[in-house]
Amino acid sequence: MSTVGGGLPIQPPPGSARMTRSIGGFPTPPWGARPPLSRKTVMKNLVRNTRKERSKYQHKKNLPVSGNGKAVLIERERDRKLFVCKIIALGTHAPSDWLHEVRIVRARRRNERIVRTVKTTSHLLPTEPPPQGQIYTEYCDAGDLFDMILGYKSKMIEPPESLVWHIYLQMAQGLAFLHHGYHHEDDFPSVPQVWDPIIHGDIKPDNVFLRRNQRHPQLFPDVVIGEFGTASKNEDNRILGTPYWAAPECKSTAKADVWSMGACVQNLATGRGPMIDQDRAQRVSTSQLVHFGKYTRQVLELDNYSNELNECVREAMQIDEDERRTSLEIVKVITALVMLGVPR
Repeated sequence: MSTVGGGLPIQPPPGSARMTRSIGGFPTPPWGARPPLSRKTVMKNLVRNTRKERSKYQHKKNLPVSGNGKAVLIERERDRKLFVCKIIALGTHAPSDWLHEVRIVRARRRNERIVRTVKTTSHLLPTEPPPQGQIYTEYCDAGDLFDMILGYKSKMIEPPESLVWHIYLQMAQGLAFLHHGYHHEDDFPSVPQVWDPIIHGDIKPDNVFLRRNQRHPQLFPDVVIGEFGTASKNEDNRILGTPYWAAPECKSTAKADVWSMGACVQNLATGRGPMIDQDRAQRVSTSQLVHFGKYTRQVLELDNYSNELNECVREAMQIDEDERRTSLEIVKVITALVMLGVPR
């Protein structure tokens, strides 16, 4: 601590901020030394910080994105590591969208079944008039479930049952974490007594990403759930995500997430979507899908797969949400079957 004259210490009053500037060699208390910054100065600093941040990364290519904004693949200059940057223009309504997604990704613990968020920022450049909110996440180098399903369909072959079980279990682990706080990496996995559930609201193959197993590249890729633009801490009586993959009750709830997960697994095993008339379902309005909800969905027989897999998918896709299993129950069922050696 600095002193003046006879050694009396200069210190701020109790509860005030620490001294941050210096005049004439002596620390100056911040409560009287720094006038408020003008709006022009604030904007200038924001632009400078934006350019400094942009210089750290190199744009590689644009990526498809679900919901608002756009996504780009970027490479960090210092170590050539790849990331995904989701960009949302902060216009009249968008700030709430960006802030909502930021709050959701910050509210949860880190989990290997959820896409890793590196950082969140807000930027401004004179050449790009709308201010931008940005969310930096890991890059999942094995693509997504949609790509995997398309690959098997194009080759006209069925994925092995062991792969279907693998995808199903890891998707369920991700949802069980969001819904119940289940952490599969613990030595003795358990559910915390207090947990604020997160409803994803838009589970579909495009939002289920695949990450190569770095330690064992020969194994199936790890499954991670991403895209939290429609996620919420509260259940909603509306469809917040993609109507085509929505549950028959047409709500955004934990049980609706489970139905959509079952639809993804069914799509992987059969190559067919959850709608009875898939071509027409892509064209009709959301209100029509809501009105005819339970009549437009289909639960298919997974030919050439075990009875256990068929039953486990049916339990996730029950039309009556009260009879549908929770994500945590599905994790427990599949884990028990794995211990019995059922999945082949």
